[in-house]
Amino acid sequence: YTEAELEKMATRAGSYRGWSVENAIANIEDKGLSYKVIGNGEIVRSQMPAAGTYIEKVSGKIVLYTEGSPDEMVSVPDLDGMIALTANQTLVNLDLNIKIEGSASYLSGTGYRVVAQSVAPNTKVPKGTVITVTFEKKDS
Repeated sequence: YTEAELEKMATRAGSYRGWSVENAIANIEDKGLSYKVIGNGEIVRSQMPAAGTYIEKVSGKIVLYTEGSPDEMVSVPDLDGMIALTANQTLVNLDLNIKIEGSASYLSGTGYRVVAQSVAPNTKVPKGTVITVTFEKKDS
């Protein structure tokens, strides 16, 4: 995708390290994204995805980790053969983000199926990680 096309579908994650949780949440909401805060601290110590990473505007979630919080890990599912909408929802349900290749969006309809993913199934990654998923048009 071109830079202009990406801006319509996705936005870049801001850099929230060192911000107050309150200010980070306000900025994330202003971008139209969702968030999850892990830990009870008042200052963001790390985040996933990393600052500058493109995430989907419709389903993107930024996970903020505060002082004293352990990074929550999740096992990446096997998305092979899934239709676009199912693959997206599977990742969103695990607090993972999706980057789409080979299809305009996860709403492209039936016929597009996952043929590759950037992180191998069963790999443990922090919540909020961006998984690049490649789709190809397949006949039913």
